[in-house]
Amino acid sequence: RNFPFCLGFMEVRLPNGVPIPICGLGLSHNGGYSHTAVVHALQSGVRLLDTAQRYGNEGQLPAAIKESKIPEQDIFVTTKMWTAHYGRERASLKSSLNNLQRDQLDLFLLHFPDAGAGSGNNAARVASWRELEKLLDEGSLRAIGVSNFLPHHMDGLAHSVDSGECSTLPHINQCEFHPFQTQAATRNWCQEHGVVFEGYSPLAKGLVLRHPVINKVAVKYSLHESGGDAKRLTAAQLCLAWSLQHGAVTIPKSLNPDHIDSNMDVVRAYAAKKLVIDDEDMQLLDALHDDTHVSWSPDGVP
Repeated sequence: RNFPFCLGFMEVRLPNGVPIPICGLGLSHNGGYSHTAVVHALQSGVRLLDTAQRYGNEGQLPAAIKESKIPEQDIFVTTKMWTAHYGRERASLKSSLNNLQRDQLDLFLLHFPDAGAGSGNNAARVASWRELEKLLDEGSLRAIGVSNFLPHHMDGLAHSVDSGECSTLPHINQCEFHPFQTQAATRNWCQEHGVVFEGYSPLAKGLVLRHPVINKVAVKYSLHESGGDAKRLTAAQLCLAWSLQHGAVTIPKSLNPDHIDSNMDVVRAYAAKKLVIDDEDMQLLDALHDDTHVSWSPDGVP
């Protein structure tokens, strides 16, 4: 299905043709979940909700969606299979569908590449991927992907496709993505293989807000916020624009309605081509990469 709320370039197509909004709301663990924030986000135009089994809030989303009065079919929902469920993919998905009160899920991701099998991780990932392909073929899923997978993890799945063991590459790879963690190698791999790249933690859990370079660049740009005059970009807005301009589907987290509205102002301006970061400034932000992880790192996972 298409998303009628999308303006111009506010969605991209996954490799199997399924559209996904370019920006959504990232959810978090139970203590970081806000029913009010989800309802506000949906009523403000957000149509992508990203959760996970590990977050413990799948079961809370149906009430928020109902209260928002946005048709369920207009909302793209992603959840992720927890690592303890490697080898139990069908039961894992069934649990998520029950929690979300859905018969079909838009996107199901393997949350982390560590299957707990040590040197046998790749075999476990490939076996799990085959099961996700079956669930996709059966219609329980509209798209499948991975999260926190680095190039060597992706290579294992690519080899399984080349050998005929599996039939499709992940449609999307969701990774930590901000100016201090630019994921250049992973993004290049995805681009070369036709996999959509998705970024979480675009604000590096607040680290970008006080960085002098980011703040210096931000004030060079402005946009018209909802119902107001043109204002200079904040560091947060700049980093969201930077992520979108890199072609990443982006899922900032926020419990603050004003921040959610601010994010949507950036998305609308970007989609309307009214906010474009200069190449020189994009490169300046890229150069801030120092391999900082504000979330878990998959670097040591075989």
